[in-house]
Amino acid sequence: ASALNDVTREFGTAIGVALLGAVLTAGYRNSITPELDAFDRLPDDIAGTAREGLANAVAAAPALNDRAAALVRIAQESFINGWQSAMFSYVLIRGAAIEHHDSTDDRQS
Repeated sequence: ASALNDVTREFGTAIGVALLGAVLTAGYRNSITPELDAFDRLPDDIAGTAREGLANAVAAAPALNDRAAALVRIAQESFINGWQSAMFSYVLIRGAAIEHHDSTDDRQS
């Protein structure tokens, strides 16, 4: 029984991390895309790289010379927006799980 509990916990953690990672990535891309579209004379290859993630945007930024800091700022703000979406999703899911657990306990009492 203990081993099954451990496997279930590990599996649940892995699924949770994957789902929150997907939400963070979607939030980042949804946030950065309009910003990159509005970025003046941004080469398509740099925009594509920046859409892939924060680290990629930071790595591509030096190619923009004096505009590098602006791209890094946009990417950082987009990452924060994605992170907030992921954490908001976590709170909703966790709240629903707690509510379900509490209602199950009430029925068993």
